[in-house]
Amino acid sequence: MTSIFNEEKINTGRQYNLDLLKALSIVAMIICHTVTILSGARTDYESEFGYWLADDFLGAYLGVAHAFMFCMGVGFVYSRNNTPKALLVRGIRIYIMGYVLNFFRGGMYSIVAGIFDSGYRDMIGYMLLMQDILQFAGLAMILTAFFKWLKLDCRIVIAISVVMSVFSQFVAMEYQWNTFMNVLIGSFVPTVEDYSTFVLFGWYFFVAAGICFGEILQRIKNLRRFYGWLSGVSGIIMIVYIAATVKYGCFFLCPGGVYYYAGILESIGLLSIDFVLMSFMYFALSRLPEEKMIDSKSLQICWKMSKNINKIYFAQWSIIGLFAVIFVYLLEFPMPYWVTYPM
Repeated sequence: MTSIFNEEKINTGRQYNLDLLKALSIVAMIICHTVTILSGARTDYESEFGYWLADDFLGAYLGVAHAFMFCMGVGFVYSRNNTPKALLVRGIRIYIMGYVLNFFRGGMYSIVAGIFDSGYRDMIGYMLLMQDILQFAGLAMILTAFFKWLKLDCRIVIAISVVMSVFSQFVAMEYQWNTFMNVLIGSFVPTVEDYSTFVLFGWYFFVAAGICFGEILQRIKNLRRFYGWLSGVSGIIMIVYIAATVKYGCFFLCPGGVYYYAGILESIGLLSIDFVLMSFMYFALSRLPEEKMIDSKSLQICWKMSKNINKIYFAQWSIIGLFAVIFVYLLEFPMPYWVTYPM
């Protein structure tokens, strides 16, 4: 393997297979969120195959959040505007954006509902303060800015992320407070499932892995050989991980079986899926001339989706939130899957 590495950075151009991975994850994400949220009025919907397909397969295993965070880490390496200050400013902006989304996704509806029905008032704090991937992404950028300011080598960064992940597993759901503290502390380590998602100490491993991957990728002389090796190794890990999942259940390596609390072993299993997908996409795209990758209308849609992921995320949740209020809470309409999947 040493013969494919170069001492200097030579592979610094756009990585189209990573853009395609993000585009696939965006499609899977939208299907997942649409189906799982708009199925809320169905009876026993969580036991149905259509729900599992959207929630677990498309929403957890097929890229989505862990692929986004991995690609974000790679982007930190490839971006020309990756100074500590730039990352800090972007992190703060995205972190605030997460709470703005909370208001438009459900906060404003719960406030209005609470005015007319006191039974909804308990939801207001949760809907406004709930943690999501935008808050995690913001905190991850801020932490990465700190590491870059310290000029830490990527190997040290990923070692720190492993320690963070192990620590989060030891304290998972051990301490529970009021809503505000559950959300505040739950941003870093698992507290209560409804208030604590994409915890920084557990999920930063994906970002750190992306940073290390990006540093390695920039020095690869033979991408075909590299991705051939990567697909072989990660393919074996993926097969073992999927076989164990079939035997022991989804997210069996997570505390309480909660996807948001993925530990280091679960994270490695999820990353193996990302590596297999991005390797397959590299070989598929390598058969096309670069001019066709740039000019193809279908691929242009993918590149634009990859570039505008935050805008798409904000828009889809705002629309889904409105639909949920109308069809799930007001009309209590049991939305069939043949409607939610195409949406």
